[in-house]
Amino acid sequence: MIGKRLGRWRLVRELGRGGMGRVYLAEEERADGDGPPRQAAVKVLSPALAQEAGFVHRFRREIEALRRLDHPHIVRLFDAGEADGWYYCAMEFVDGQSLEQVVDRRGRMPWNEVVAIAIQTCAALKHAHDHGIVHRDLKPANLFLQQDGTVKLLDFGIAKVFSERRLTATDAVVGTADYLSPEQAAGKPVTPRSDLYSLGVVLYLLLTGRTPFRASSTAEMLHKHRFGRYDPPRRIVPEIPHDLDRLVCELMEKDPMHRPADAAVVGRALERIHRKAARSGQNTTDQIELGKTIANGDSADGSDDVRFVYGGDERSEEDPGRHVAFYETPLFRAAMLMLLIAAGIALLIWGLWPDSVEDRLGEVAALVAAGQYADAAEMLREIPREDLAGELASRAEALEEEIEANLAVRRARRRVAAPLNDIPPRMTEAERFYREGLHLYASGKIEAARRQWQLVVTAFANVPAEAEWVRLAEEALNRSQTESQAEKSVREAIRLAGGEPPAAGRRRLEALRELYRNRTDPAGQRALDEIEQALEELTSPSENSPPGRY
Repeated sequence: MIGKRLGRWRLVRELGRGGMGRVYLAEEERADGDGPPRQAAVKVLSPALAQEAGFVHRFRREIEALRRLDHPHIVRLFDAGEADGWYYCAMEFVDGQSLEQVVDRRGRMPWNEVVAIAIQTCAALKHAHDHGIVHRDLKPANLFLQQDGTVKLLDFGIAKVFSERRLTATDAVVGTADYLSPEQAAGKPVTPRSDLYSLGVVLYLLLTGRTPFRASSTAEMLHKHRFGRYDPPRRIVPEIPHDLDRLVCELMEKDPMHRPADAAVVGRALERIHRKAARSGQNTTDQIELGKTIANGDSADGSDDVRFVYGGDERSEEDPGRHVAFYETPLFRAAMLMLLIAAGIALLIWGLWPDSVEDRLGEVAALVAAGQYADAAEMLREIPREDLAGELASRAEALEEEIEANLAVRRARRRVAAPLNDIPPRMTEAERFYREGLHLYASGKIEAARRQWQLVVTAFANVPAEAEWVRLAEEALNRSQTESQAEKSVREAIRLAGGEPPAAGRRRLEALRELYRNRTDPAGQRALDEIEQALEELTSPSENSPPGRY
């Protein structure tokens, strides 16, 4: 193929190959001959693909959609077409490394570098989703990092061209199994939230150096994406901030409805994490330094190049001419070593000492309060029944009942997450009306949703077959009322802070932020966004901003 001409592009050398075809560096042959030729990365697809039903139609339709994308973090599409039975796409040539190559060479990346990459990726996804395009195959191999730190996302929409091919085909894979969303694994329609799941898996890899699931076959990997559990990133790398750990886990929720609403929401959350790190004095990485650091294979904090600095000059530790302080003497170092060994032994003994049953029940109660019912159930099962007696037995029984009740509600919710046109044929009437209330609520028709749920409660009360759905409707009513009151209270507190002296207003807002920083529910996240925005306006007010926000 080298030297072959496809349209106005002459293939110069091969850059790579995969299940969907080969990629070549190509130069544009211009009729006028003015200036140096423009370079492009040309993906050449196999002629056999054109024989598949609907391929040509899908190819042309997707290419037309991709032409609308114009974003600094998305590789541009220059040209596409067919020549001598070869279908091709000519795209912007990115001189850099894929994140797959970076991780293969370096292993896991510092979390602040991952945040910088993720913010740019979210901007690219938001632009594409706004134009009605879902990537479908987001993975480290499709994210390139240039020398200036710019992240480029490529291969948008290409997976859709192959959407009728089998996922396990030997010659092509539609989407990479390691990063596929549960709905893709189940063969269901994709949405922008499918890309968010894949983004979560990519961030997991960058943060920990490994994917959340390991499998010996494609079928096993797909099953794990649908039903498998994984260790949160922070359990593997403890220095990852809690907020970032929670965000990655939210992106990887099995149910699309439980993931963040869109890429813009994820981007704002990442920017909050970045700002928080900057305020607390932690290292943050700007875009240009990020690209240079990763390209060179060094750590972001320069820890690979440690030197002794004394009095502003670089000096060797063995320099006999410099003054040796007491804390640098062998005696002091030996004493400190013995102290550290003793402390380590004490910590080891303390860590191995078994927790009391009361402490373990307290941990279970904390997990229940945080909504982590599956983990709470597992921890409760690990407590020997013979250790439970009297008041402890009563507490354990109450916790078990609460866990089972909430797990039952979650199982019911999973049944109602699908769109209305996917209603299963054996759905009960109360379930049908409850689902309609959910869709009203999601579309912003709060009062209509509340009226629907109230009707369900009234109409189907004491009907045994509908008891679960009546309970869910009651819970939805209570939750919507609580969320409404909570949001009003937060807005009133923010309004008061805007009218107070700056120091007092800041104290109020910082207290609010501390209260809401660990909330993961949508209402709590909305409140935290408003609190953060109010704090920024109080700290750096614009010339045209009014004294208060409300």
